[in-house]
Amino acid sequence: MKLLVSDYDGTLDNNYHNLLLNIDAIKEFMSKGNKFVLSSGRDFKGLKKVTDEYGIPYDYLSTVDGTFMFDKNDDLVYMHSINSDILKKIGNIKKSEFVDHVEYNYPRFRSHDLIEGEKIGGITFFIEEEYIPRSVINEFNKLKKENNKYYEFLIYNTFKNLLVIRKKGINKSTPISYLRKNIDIDYDDIYTIGNDLNDFPMIRDYNGYMVGSREEIENVAINRYNAVYELVNDIEKQKVKRRW
Repeated sequence: MKLLVSDYDGTLDNNYHNLLLNIDAIKEFMSKGNKFVLSSGRDFKGLKKVTDEYGIPYDYLSTVDGTFMFDKNDDLVYMHSINSDILKKIGNIKKSEFVDHVEYNYPRFRSHDLIEGEKIGGITFFIEEEYIPRSVINEFNKLKKENNKYYEFLIYNTFKNLLVIRKKGINKSTPISYLRKNIDIDYDDIYTIGNDLNDFPMIRDYNGYMVGSREEIENVAINRYNAVYELVNDIEKQKVKRRW
């Protein structure tokens, strides 16, 4: 048995033509007793929308960059939630005039509202400015210094300016480690493919491949493909380059 883990945006779906070919290849791959994981920074609701729309098959959905994982019946099988203590410490950032809104990552959806009793996988602050103001970064770094033993504090300033708090050590590679232990699969039978920085850990840690031309990913990827179906074909023909 082999395990394939693919990112969605920009990888499985890097254009409509490739998406359809990728879906057919994955169906064939799974029909032979192999497992497929669709891994994304999206939440469950957002990822489930595209799997339903395009008929994408899967054994597992890994959401919010490895924070949650669902099985083929859409049951939650894995999660890493943050403790309530950090929620009491984010007030100064929340009330900043530069923070447009805050999103809480729940297992099946994101919300601007803090829902009592619900497990939270992470917190995202949206900054509607061209650049994240120094005052907000200073407050964020202060919170990081006081709480970095248990949490990661991430700053994104690409297509959106975001501040993210999540459980320390959680990334797209984490649920793959969980599956290794629970479905008894050999390390060298695990293949991963992605295109962006959040895919870096799973590409680095396993037989990892890339779509696109992101330089940081190129440094750890074994090979570059134009589409996921090309990787699937190489795996099935035993032509794929391996890390080990």
